Amino acid sequence: MRVRFWVIQGVFSGVLFGGDYVWNVIGVKGFGGRGGGIWGRRIGLLVGGFVIGIGGIMIGGFVGSVIGEVVVDEKDVKRSVKVGLG
Repeated sequence: MRVRFWVIQGVFSGVLFGGDYVWNVIGVKGFGGRGGGIWGRRIGLLVGGFVIGIGGIMIGGFVGSVIGEVVVDEKDVKRSVKVGLG
């Protein structure tokens, strides 16, 4: 019984992480973002989810993407915000 529960949890987690990765790539690259925005969004999603909760997933992803674009890819803030909203 316990093993089955953990297998199901592992499968769901894998599917969610895979889907999250695909949508991050589509969203960030679709709005002109690059690697910094994708990694920033990933980190922001994880940190925001732990710090703020459900709302932190959306806020953390946005903030992480903007910071990643500004710091790593050296884009201006206005363009980075556009990528963050994607």
